[in-house]
Amino acid sequence: MKIFAFVLILLLLLTACTTAKKYTITVDYPANITRAEARAGTVMAFSGNSKEWSNVEKIVDNALSAGLNFYLSPRDASGWAVESVSEDIVEMGFPWRSHYLRCGIIYQDKSCNLKILSSNNLSESKNRIHRKALALMDRLEISLRKVFGQMSASKAQNKDIPTVQPTE
Repeated sequence: MKIFAFVLILLLLLTACTTAKKYTITVDYPANITRAEARAGTVMAFSGNSKEWSNVEKIVDNALSAGLNFYLSPRDASGWAVESVSEDIVEMGFPWRSHYLRCGIIYQDKSCNLKILSSNNLSESKNRIHRKALALMDRLEISLRKVFGQMSASKAQNKDIPTVQPTE
């Protein structure tokens, strides 16, 4: 009986920190949002430094906050932060306890793909990663869908909102 209890406890300990297969998430943009707007909106929504925004970006933020009570500044409450921005990819980082997850948002014409780039202390191998990392990536997807949806609704209501061009 003692051996059975020991084996049962050992199995529970071994399965408590499990990994799962990595995957990529595709997020389609709303029909009235362009690739450039989606990319700029992502950077603005997750960036905590709105003082460096261009005048156009500040106008868009003010229009969204006035029309929908939606603020692109400061950093999103989800905990994700922008690490780097290039023409086709925005790299995002998420600190969690003693762990760190980096995801890339790869922009295409009508959608973007979320992909895990790297991690620290999340049991990452070539095709697998800790399940918590996948849950964090799912939260990023939800945040992106919210940003895109609110941008689309604001753009549909306020025809005079200019096209957002990202600044680097």
